[in-house]
Amino acid sequence: MKKKYVFLPLMCLMLMSSTCENSNNRHYHITVQNQSDSDLDICSRAIIPFENLCALTPIAVVEKNSTFEWQPFNFSIERELREGGVLELFFVNNHQPQGFYDCDSIFIKNDILRHYRLTLEDLRRMNFTITYP
Repeated sequence: MKKKYVFLPLMCLMLMSSTCENSNNRHYHITVQNQSDSDLDICSRAIIPFENLCALTPIAVVEKNSTFEWQPFNFSIERELREGGVLELFFVNNHQPQGFYDCDSIFIKNDILRHYRLTLEDLRRMNFTITYP
């Protein structure tokens, strides 16, 4: 009977260790390099489901010719995007919050300099660094 109790925890430990992420392959930050001569507003899209309403919400302002380290998630980026997830970012010129509006007009209501829809593969290829311009 005791052999069963020893075997069960051992199996659980083996299963957990085989499914855990390798700590050398985890990333928590994305580096944003602003190489332009003006400040850059980084925003994400907020959506009201079933009403097709959107707004851009500010994440950070990256000063001209500077670098910003951004942590988009509480867990590793690999964990959050591993099943086909997408990280959407907007680089906006002088962002002014305008409340919610029709999602189709997001590019009309804002001076969007660059729009990103990044997968985990995209971020790996970019070495977790986004450079503007």
